Amino acid sequence: MPTQDGTLSVEEISEIARIINERVPDPNDPCPNCHQLASVVMPYLGRVDLGWVDGMMRGFSTAITICNHCGFVRHFSTAHLGVEGHPDLVPITYEPLETSGLEAKNG
Repeated sequence: MPTQDGTLSVEEISEIARIINERVPDPNDPCPNCHQLASVVMPYLGRVDLGWVDGMMRGFSTAITICNHCGFVRHFSTAHLGVEGHPDLVPITYEPLETSGLEAKNG
């Protein structure tokens, strides 16, 4: 469980790295910017704020990776990774995009 400020333990960092590595199609998953392989999981959670709803700031918690070569940052939704999120965020719910007509098209 992350600390109140979102700091992760070594075990939590390892678990996040394991989950991300299991879900990528390329086991080496290069940086999308510089194509180097030297990315690491940051030792704290991030957050993406979506704005005020019903008097509360809404958003979602992220696990952050950063490329050691160029500094490119990636955010992964902790809810989609199945790990506990940032302790001070009110979870949001949403409908999947598959039914909205906004889904991404490959090819």
